[in-house]
Parts: sequence; structure tokens; C-alpha cells
Amino acid sequence: GDGSSNGDTYISVDGGDNLEITINSSSKDEIMAASKSLLSSVSIISNFESSTRPTEQYRSAGSGVIYKIDKNAGDAYVITNYHVIYDSKANTNNKISNNINVYLYGQQQDKYKIKAEYVGGSMNYDLAVLKIDASTVLMQSEALAVDVANSDSVCVLETAIAIGNPEGNGISATVGHVNVESEYIAMMGADNATAVEYRVMRVDTAVNSGNSGGGLFNSRGELIGIVNAKMSNSSIDNIGYAIPSNVVRAVADNIIYYCDGTE
Repeated sequence: GDGSSNGDTYISVDGGDNLEITINSSSKDEIMAASKSLLSSVSIISNFESSTRPTEQYRSAGSGVIYKIDKNAGDAYVITNYHVIYDSKANTNNKISNNINVYLYGQQQDKYKIKAEYVGGSMNYDLAVLKIDASTVLMQSEALAVDVANSDSVCVLETAIAIGNPEGNGISATVGHVNVESEYIAMMGADNATAVEYRVMRVDTAVNSGNSGGGLFNSRGELIGIVNAKMSNSSIDNIGYAIPSNVVRAVADNIIYYCDGTE
């Protein structure tokens, strides 16, 4: 090929008939975007004790993104879903886990766990902010704060890379596209009792249990949303939802301003 079509790269391979291999330039962008986004992504394990069975301990797995970071001090704010750190059966007064551990990409081992404290959250927006203080693991890491995109500028069929902790097996990345840039979905809140309505974008990127709270990124590695739900049915494939980044930023900034340092 002449390499002049649509910005793709063509390689001719000798031997018999020439074999033309197309390397789509967008796939290289996605690899670069994922590599950048992984440094801002964390897995989260929330540990709970049951209010009805005092000896029963259990955990939930989720994901998050580093919103702000001070590497020298080992401090950071992490955004996740409210339902990742809340459980209606927990024995704490606010039903929030009081034993939350965060793990950076490639470091989901006990020796690298980072203690995180709940700052504040909103069930109605399904968002929560965690705080990390003076973590030596964070000081010695390559972690970065996310670059937040303007989600009002997201277009249908734009690249959507989800990075999360599916099934609690560690951070991984999947890629798809935005299918609907803005819609509303109604579902039960984290307490399984309150009806809530979320403004979301719909994606066909594969997401699973444990992706909740993780970032949805564009082809430049910028945050466009926080994954919070998927449609689950034997006849449905890859219909996932994410809270738009503009909503995420507004809620997170409010939580940090009004809740940090308060009881």
C-alpha cells in the first residue's frame, strides 16, 4: 500500500502474494491512553462487619481514580462510587466501611495496600471521596492525578476505555465506544431502598462487577466518566453506564470543600 489512506500505516510482507497489514493509528492512541490512565487508577477493597452477625466479616471490590495527589507528602484524594464503600448490612453507624484499602496498578498485594479514609459521599449521585495520608507506597510510586475532560464535549462513538478491578482480580482495561452521550437511568440506591435517578453516558465497553468507581477515559487518557452500572440480562451484551466527568468533578469538589476535616 502507499500509506496514504486515512492516516493508517501499511506494511508489505514479501513471500508469495504480498500480504498487506493495516495498523490502525487509533489503536496506538488507545494503548498510549490506557498506559497513562493506569497510573491514575486504583483498586479498592472495602471490608465490613455484619450488623446482624457480629462475627461475620465480608468485603467488596471496586475501583477508583486519583483525583488530586501530593506525591512528596504521600497524600491523595480518590474518587469512587458510593456503593463501593457503603453496605446496608454493615455495623457502622453510617454503613460506610471503616477499613478501606486502596491498591495502585500492579501492586495489588498486601504489602502495598494503602489505608484510605472516607471523606464524604452522596448516594443520590453514587459518588464518594476517599483520602490517603502520608503513604510511603504513594511517595515511591509513579501515580498521577487524572486529567479531567469536559464531558459535555463527548461525542457518540468516541473511544471509551474503562479501567477497573473486575471481580476483584486486579486492575485491567477494556475499550469500546460511547453509545449515548447523555441520558437518565432509574435504579435502587446503595441502600437498596431509595429510588434514585442518575445522569449517565452509555457505553459498549465491557464492564463487570468490580469496575464500579473506576474511570472511563477517552483516547487521550482523559477522564470522561466514572463507571457505576451495567445492564445485566442473558440477552444483553455490553451496555454499561458512567457518571459524566463534569458531574463527578462538581460533586467531588463539593465533598472535599465541605466534608474534609469534619466528622
